[in-house]
Amino acid sequence: MKAIKASLLCFLSFVLGFSAIAMMPAPAKAAGVETQVQYLSGTDVDNTVNWDFMVSAGDRSSEGWTTLPVPSVWESHGFGVLSYGWSTANEVGSYKKNFTMPADWNGSRIFIVFEGSMTDTSVKINGVSAGPTHKGSFYQFKYDITDKVNLTGNNLLEVSVAKYSSNASVNAAEREADYWQFGGIYRPVYLEARPQQYIDRIAVDGKANGSFKVDVHTQGITSTNTIKAQIKTLDGVAVGSPMTASISAGATKTTLNTTILNPNLWTAETPNLYRVEVTLENSGTVVHKTAERFGFRTIEVRSNDGIYINGKKIIFKGANRHAFHPDSGRTISPAIDRADIELMKEMNMNTVRMSHYPPDQSFLHLADEMGMYVVNELAGWQKSYDTTVGTILTNEMVKRDVNHPSIIFWANGNEGGWNTALDPLFKQLDPQQRPLLHPWAVNDGIDSDHYEFFDSTKNKIEGTSTNVFMPTEFLHALYDGGAGAGLDDYWKYMGDVTKPKAAGGIIWALMDEGIKRQDGTIDVAGSNAPDGIVGPYRQKSGSFYTIKDIWSPVQLTNLSYYENTFPTNFSGSVGITNAYDYTNLNQLNYEWQLINFKTVSSGVTGFDTVASGTPASPNIPARTSGQLNLNLPTNWQNHDALRVIVKDSAGKEITSWTWMIKSAAALHSQLVTAGTGTVTTTQDANEVVVTAGQTVLKFSKSTGNLTSISQNGKPFSFNKGPILTAGTQTFSSISAAASGSNIVVTVNYTGNMNYAKWTVYPSGWVDLEYKYNLNGSYDTMGVSFSYPENKVQEVKWLGKGPFRVYKNRMRGPKLSVWNKTYMDQTIPFQYPEFNGYYSDTYWAVLKTAEGNITFSSKDENLFLRLFNPFFGNNPVSATAVMPVGDISFLDGISAIGNKLSTAADTGPQGEKNVAAGDYTRTISFKVDTSSAPATAGGNIAFNKPVTFSAQEVGSEASNIVDGTTTAKWSAQTYPQWAQIDLGQNYSIDKTELVPYFDRAYQYKVEVSTDGTNYTQVVDRTANTAGGSLLTDRFNTITARYVRLTVTGASNYTGGWASINEFRVFKSVNLALNKPITFSAQQAGNEASNIVDGSAGTKWSAETYPQWVQIDLGQNTLINKTELAPYQNRAYQYKIEVSMDGTNYTQVVNRTANTEGSTVLMDTFSAVTARYVRLTVTGASNYTGGWVSINEFGVYQN
Repeated sequence: MKAIKASLLCFLSFVLGFSAIAMMPAPAKAAGVETQVQYLSGTDVDNTVNWDFMVSAGDRSSEGWTTLPVPSVWESHGFGVLSYGWSTANEVGSYKKNFTMPADWNGSRIFIVFEGSMTDTSVKINGVSAGPTHKGSFYQFKYDITDKVNLTGNNLLEVSVAKYSSNASVNAAEREADYWQFGGIYRPVYLEARPQQYIDRIAVDGKANGSFKVDVHTQGITSTNTIKAQIKTLDGVAVGSPMTASISAGATKTTLNTTILNPNLWTAETPNLYRVEVTLENSGTVVHKTAERFGFRTIEVRSNDGIYINGKKIIFKGANRHAFHPDSGRTISPAIDRADIELMKEMNMNTVRMSHYPPDQSFLHLADEMGMYVVNELAGWQKSYDTTVGTILTNEMVKRDVNHPSIIFWANGNEGGWNTALDPLFKQLDPQQRPLLHPWAVNDGIDSDHYEFFDSTKNKIEGTSTNVFMPTEFLHALYDGGAGAGLDDYWKYMGDVTKPKAAGGIIWALMDEGIKRQDGTIDVAGSNAPDGIVGPYRQKSGSFYTIKDIWSPVQLTNLSYYENTFPTNFSGSVGITNAYDYTNLNQLNYEWQLINFKTVSSGVTGFDTVASGTPASPNIPARTSGQLNLNLPTNWQNHDALRVIVKDSAGKEITSWTWMIKSAAALHSQLVTAGTGTVTTTQDANEVVVTAGQTVLKFSKSTGNLTSISQNGKPFSFNKGPILTAGTQTFSSISAAASGSNIVVTVNYTGNMNYAKWTVYPSGWVDLEYKYNLNGSYDTMGVSFSYPENKVQEVKWLGKGPFRVYKNRMRGPKLSVWNKTYMDQTIPFQYPEFNGYYSDTYWAVLKTAEGNITFSSKDENLFLRLFNPFFGNNPVSATAVMPVGDISFLDGISAIGNKLSTAADTGPQGEKNVAAGDYTRTISFKVDTSSAPATAGGNIAFNKPVTFSAQEVGSEASNIVDGTTTAKWSAQTYPQWAQIDLGQNYSIDKTELVPYFDRAYQYKVEVSTDGTNYTQVVDRTANTAGGSLLTDRFNTITARYVRLTVTGASNYTGGWASINEFRVFKSVNLALNKPITFSAQQAGNEASNIVDGSAGTKWSAETYPQWVQIDLGQNTLINKTELAPYQNRAYQYKIEVSMDGTNYTQVVNRTANTEGSTVLMDTFSAVTARYVRLTVTGASNYTGGWVSINEFGVYQN
C-alpha cells in the first residue's frame, strides 16, 4: 500500500457526486462555492495514512499505542481476532489523528464524514463528542463539528470503533452473518466545508421520455432566493434550458422540472451519462453549487410479463459480489472495483448484486460509467435492523446512492432479514420509485426466491403466479460445483425473453472469499466461503468460461448442428441469434480463421492460422435471428478446423467458436502407423505375451485384462483394463492370432461387455476395439484402466480445454492443442485443474516418470478422464460420481452438484446418462519409455527407524513412516516428538506431514548429522493451516536425523498429537559436474566452478549481463534451483529452461531482486528440461560490475 504523505492532506475540494469515478476530489474553481474536502485518511487500500491506533483484545493488543493505516480493517494488519460469521468478538479499536484546516474555511459549516466503519463508531473532536455513536458498518455518516474545531491551530480527532454493536439488531443483521467479520475504519474519512446556506443533497429522476426532475434539499436558508439547475453532457455542453425556482427562508426541499428532447438513454449496453449542475444563489450571486451524474431511463415491473427498462424487457445476468480482497478484507480501491466489473462483463454479465450491503462509492460510479445493473442492498443477513436504527441506515444508503442510474433495485435485507416497516421509506427517499426486493421472497411484483431446483424454477416461470421471477441467488457455487454447472438447463427458461415472468437471475457468487492470514495462508473458513466463480485473487475457474459462453449476447441459432453434424451440408453461412436487449449485431466485428492444429510431435501447443477473413457485420436487431455469411474460400474443407470470433467495437472478444472439419478417423490415420517388421506372440497357462520390437504387452488368461506393458525392459504401468464403468463384465475367452504382420488378441465377455479386440502393430501402436451394450441410466459409460497418479507429470492433448467438464457443464472449453502440468489438486485456486473429464478428445500424450503414452481416438465425441478431481473439504452436494480406475475412455460422464442441490436437481443435463444399445469404440495407444525423464529424490524416511517421546498402544510412532495414511502415531499432551534415523547423511530439502483429520498442528522440524547438534529447518509453531498435506521446503542441508516436534494445534482442542505420515525427501543436485557453456569467464574463476560442489570456488565474468548454461544430459523433471552468490551479493537474475536448447521458458525472474544471502532458493512448477540457463543482469547491493557466483544447483524437489 502506498501511504499518502501529510503534505497531500492539505486543502482539497471537489463536487459531491463526483464528475469522474476516481475517489480523489478535483480542485474547486472558487473557494466557498463548491463543497471543500480535506481527507484525514487515505482514499483507498492503495493510498493510506497512518493513524495512532491500539486494540483492546486479541492479537497485538499488548502493544498498546502503535499505528495503523487508514482506511483498513485491523485484522489484515495482525490486530484482534479474525473470524468468519456469527462473531461475538468485541474488540474495540482506538484511533487518534491530529489535523489542521485551511484558513479560508472560516465561516463555513464543517462536517466530518465517515464512508464506512465497523461497527459502533464514537467520535470526539478536541475531547468533545461529535454526536451519537453511529451503529452500522456499511453506511456513510457524518457529524457537524463546526463548533468543535479550531480553525487556526491543531485539532485532535479520537475515534473508538467497537466490532460488536451495543444494538442487538445491528449484530443480528451484520455480525451474525455468513461472511467474514472485520473491524476498523475501512473506508475513507474526510472533512467537508460548506457555506452556512447550502445544498445538502439532490435527488434526480430522469425518465426515458426525457422528463426530468430534481429534488434539491437545502439547509440553513435565510437570504438566498433562487435555485437553478442545468443539464449538461459530461464534456460540459448545455442540454435543454436552465431550470429555476424561487425559495424563501427555511426552505428544505425544492423541485425543479424540465423535459429534454430525445435524450441518449442509459442502459447497461448504452451507459449514456449526463450531469446536472445545481446552484444556490442570492440575487444572482452563487452561494453554493453541486453536481451529480445521472442517466435517463425508466424502470417498469409488468405483471405476468417481466422487468422493462426503457420499454424493453430485460434478462438480468449477474453475480453476487462482496466488497472484498484477500489482502485487505473490505478495504479495496477503484482499481479493484474496475477489475471486478471488467471480469463480470468478460463473462457477458450485465448485473451485480451488492451482497449484502452497499458498496464503496467508486463501484457505483464505475457501474454507471461501464454499464452494469445494480441491486443495492440494505444489510440484514436473515435478520433485520430494528426500526429505529434501520430508519437511520436506510436514509444513509438511499440518500448517498439515489442518483446512480446503475441502481435498478433496492433490496431490504436478505433471506428474511427485512424489516417491512422500512419499506415505505425507500419510496419516500427515491423520486425514481425503484422496485424494492425482499431477496428470496415476493415484493413489488418480483419473486426473487433463492435456490429453486430446476423443476421448481420451470414451474415458477410457467406456473399461474403473475409475479416476475428473478432469483437474487441461484446455483450456489462451492469449489467446482454450481455456478456454470446446471446453468445451460436453467437458462433455457430463466433466459428466454419470450417466456412471461422470465427475468434472468443472479448467481451466488462472484468470488471465493478467502482471506490471507498473517502466516500467508488463504483461509476460506472451511466450506463456508469458497463459493465463487473466480478465486480470491480472481483466478478464473471452469465455470467462468461456461457462463461466458451461455450468457454471450451472440448465440448459435442451431447449436446442435455444430456439435453433431458440422461440416456436413455447411453452406458457409452461420445462423446466429442476437440476445442483446438493445444492440444490433451490426455493431460488432467478426473474423473467421481456417486453422491447422499443432501436431503430437511438435514442441508447442495451439494452432496455425492458414487463412482468415472479416465478413460483413450482419444487420440483426436485438432479440432476433439472422445469418452471418463468412464467404469462405472454396478449399476451406482442406483444413483441420474453422474458427469464428466475435468482438465488440473496442476489440474485446465476446464469444468464439471452433468447429472441427477433419474427422477423428482422419486424424487417427495420420498419427497411428503400422510400421514394418513382424509382431510375435507366446503364451503359457497364465498369460498371453505379444512382442512388437522392444514393446511387450501381457494379457491375463483368467481375466482377459491387459496386465503389463514394457519397452526396452522398462515397465510402463498402464494396465488392469478394459473395465466397464457401468454394467457387468464376465471373462469368457481369450485368443491370439496373426493378421498379416500384426497380432490380434481377442477377448470375449458375457454380460454388458461383448468383446475387446487388441491389434498390435510392428510400430508398437496398439488398437483397442471394444463393444459393450447398455440400456438404462448410468453415471458414466465406457471403460477404464489403471495408472499410478503419482507418476504423472503433464498431459498434451487435442480436444476441448483447457478446463475440465461435467455432464452439466459442457460449454466453455474450446478446441485446440493444450498442455497442462500435473499439480497437487489439494492446493486450492490452481486453474485449470488437471484431474477430471476432457471432452471431444482426439489425441492425448500423457507424460509420466516412466515415459510417455500417446492415445488416439478413431471415433468422435470421446471423453477422456484423467483420475478423480478433489472435490474439496466438506463439499456437501458439490460432487460427481466418478468411474472406477484411473484413466477412462467414456461415452457418457457424470454431472456435478452444488452446495445446495444434487446434480440431478439442476436439470436434464444433471441427470444420469440414458444408454440405449450397443457402443463400439477404437482407442489406439503407444508407449515410449525412452522419453522418461531422470528422477531424483523420493521419500527416504520410508520404513526407517523411529524414536519418540511417547506413543499410544495401537498408534505407534513407526506408523508415520509406513507409507500409508490409514495408520497414525498418537501421543497425548504437547509437546511430542518423533525422530527418524535415515541411516546415513543425505542432502535433504523437503518434508511432508499428513496430519490426522486435517488438523492444523503446530510444529517444528530440526535436523542433525550426529544426533546431538540440531539445526531448525521448519518453524510452523504458529501454524493455523489445516489440510490433508502440509509441505515444507527449505534450502538443501545435510542430515541423518530428522526430528519432528508437535507443539500444539490451532483448530483442535483435544490435546493429542496424531500424525498419519511424515516424509523426508533427499535433494540431488542434478547440475553437479555437468557440462557448462557460458558468455564469458575470468581465468582462474571458470564457469565450471559453479557445478563443482565446492563453495570455495567461483565463476566470475565482468559486466552485465552474463550467462551460464548447464546441460543435464537428458530431459529431467526439475522444480527448484539454488544460487550461492559470492560474498552474499544481491544479484539480479533470471533462469530459463529448454528441452532442445532452442526454445526456452522462463521459470525464475529475480531481475529486480534486492535480497542478498548465502543461498537464494527458487521453486517453481515442475518442468521437464535438459538445458538450464542462468542469466545475471545486475546487482542491487554491489557496484563493482562483476558477476561472481560460487555455486548453482538444479533440483527435482
